[in-house]
Amino acid sequence: MCKFNIAWVGICKKNNVEGKEYCLEHLNEKCSICGKQATHSCDETNQLVCGTPLCDSLECELQHFYKTHGYAFGTIIELEKELNIKPFKIVISKINYGTGKMADFFNEHYKDRIEVLLMTYNRQNDITFYNAHLMYYIKTKKEINELLKHYSWHDEVFKEKGLFYSEEPIKINEVYTDEFLKTFEKVI
Repeated sequence: MCKFNIAWVGICKKNNVEGKEYCLEHLNEKCSICGKQATHSCDETNQLVCGTPLCDSLECELQHFYKTHGYAFGTIIELEKELNIKPFKIVISKINYGTGKMADFFNEHYKDRIEVLLMTYNRQNDITFYNAHLMYYIKTKKEINELLKHYSWHDEVFKEKGLFYSEEPIKINEVYTDEFLKTFEKVI
């Protein structure tokens, strides 16, 4: 019986490919982070079930949450603790989406948005920024308090993590060093 765990459904239960642990459908599922055999699909929900294929690695799960579910502070905090990784910080900034057709589109259409980002660390303490995918955004620094009112249920997380502001747009998925943090203004 296939042991792939389907989000919000459970174990697949189809017949395995002979000599394998998965059915034909799930034998071809690869982890969206590392490319190894996926063992389950992400069960995080927002409007719909995520369903992204993942392996059993907690590091892959954490990377997936950084990239896709940045709003899930509780899950991310627990994964960081379990993996003994330096905890994320919260930054408010404009976003530079990089280059390429889609990035150019986002850079043009969202150039005036100031959004909530996660500043994350890897095991070498390099920094990467990810969009927290929160619903609200602002257009000027003066509106930060208004933005925070929309997320008052996260007040404790903001106080614990600290909240920083960057005047310059931050390039997401780019690797930075701790020196970059010195250019930020601490808001909380």
